[in-house]
Amino acid sequence: MSPDVLRGNLAVLVSTLLWASAFPVTQRLLESWDPLPLAAARLGLASAVMLVMAVMTRQLPRLATLPWRDIALLGGLGVAVSVLCLLGGQALSDPVTASAIATMQPVAAALIGYAGGRERLRPLQVAGILLAVSGAMVISPTAQGAGFRGGEPLLVANVLLWTWYSHGARERLPRLGAFAAGGLTMAVASMALALATLALEPFRPQAIDLDLGSLPWLLWMGAVGVGLSVPLWLQGMRLLGLTIASLHINLAPFYVILIGLAFGGTVSATQILGAALVATGALVAQWFRQAR
Repeated sequence: MSPDVLRGNLAVLVSTLLWASAFPVTQRLLESWDPLPLAAARLGLASAVMLVMAVMTRQLPRLATLPWRDIALLGGLGVAVSVLCLLGGQALSDPVTASAIATMQPVAAALIGYAGGRERLRPLQVAGILLAVSGAMVISPTAQGAGFRGGEPLLVANVLLWTWYSHGARERLPRLGAFAAGGLTMAVASMALALATLALEPFRPQAIDLDLGSLPWLLWMGAVGVGLSVPLWLQGMRLLGLTIASLHINLAPFYVILIGLAFGGTVSATQILGAALVATGALVAQWFRQAR
């Protein structure tokens, strides 16, 4: 396995772990926040962290030279609407369900790449995807007997939009570093959601909780769960490709379950088996790089 592939896998693994940590934190915040202002705050904090890092690493070019049309499109649709669907869907379900539905991304990524002629689905890659998705299904709440909660369609929409955003960030913003691409698109998304919150306020007041007890959770969700995980995701995706990088997301439900252990949760042998299937699928899917 080449150094670039190793770096890509490490980046996406850490990104998925940090991103998974945001699910239980988000669930806690949704008890006192409405999804719309929470999405705006989440993306505002994340973009601030990424833009500071972009300046420190000299990734941010002159503003006049930036492809603002692509940034606005990716930020408005791929980020703002996507995150709003995620938070709205999680508010109507639970963290494990939300992270489990996110495991659709490898399939969506493979289909987008194949349809656009950018990826050939080799037998080992298909086998790895099937293994990883089957492992995610073993971990998911549906396999444990949970029923339809109402937020699932929104969560599916989030997966499709985020996959489109990930592909678009690689194709439309190739000259921007991961910090700059993530920070700029999420700044646009945060501003759009903040304006929507203000516009809706006279008709339906939005719940916002700035109590000191919720601020640490808010900072973790925005600055770490998104602000650090997204640049790692974009960097890993550029090294591995969207389909392979997406396989790591199949472990998100298992990470959420492990994080829940710290708060009195449990983990079963079935869930460990599902995580092992996901890890095996990710390795098998990447073997085609050496086998071709």
